[in-house]
Amino acid sequence: MLPPPSPRRDPNVTGTVHIFGKYWEGIVGIQPDSCALLLFQFNQSKGPDHHTPRLEGEAGVFSTRSPHRPNSIGVTAVRFLEVEGCKLTFRGWTG
Repeated sequence: MLPPPSPRRDPNVTGTVHIFGKYWEGIVGIQPDSCALLLFQFNQSKGPDHHTPRLEGEAGVFSTRSPHRPNSIGVTAVRFLEVEGCKLTFRGWTG
């Protein structure tokens, strides 16, 4: 099942993850153009909102892309563009 479409998704946006040096062995072997699931924290979330208004009617938070969740953990699929030491540059990937 694919996630709901996101009107804010821009395929040209890139991001960077900096891995703490003590964990560098965990990223050995990651190559450009490889894919992974990236776990992150919604650190700017305003807190839980269990129902989200939508054009089609109200929907539960877990059936949407809303960052306002009961927990602050997020996950997204990424494709790595560059691997430089403990710095990983990526782009979002939909499949």
